[in-house]
Amino acid sequence: MDNKNITVSNGLDIEKAVEMVGGSRFELILIAATRSREIAQAHNINNPSDIKSTKPNIQALREIEDGKIGREYLDKVAHAR
Repeated sequence: MDNKNITVSNGLDIEKAVEMVGGSRFELILIAATRSREIAQAHNINNPSDIKSTKPNIQALREIEDGKIGREYLDKVAHAR
């Protein structure tokens, strides 16, 4: 199976998201999970109109793919706690 261009049914390009966080799938999972929890709790929503129509995990991955959040996000979240 070729993993180079994985696109899920909602149009997300997972490999692009991995590249946006520095090439680590592990970091992608950490960042997306953390951001997804925040979205679910309605913290710092980048586009409030999307929250009703999009699941938090998809919204988090979309924000990563669009370059709105990246590796520095984990540092920001860690220092805020």
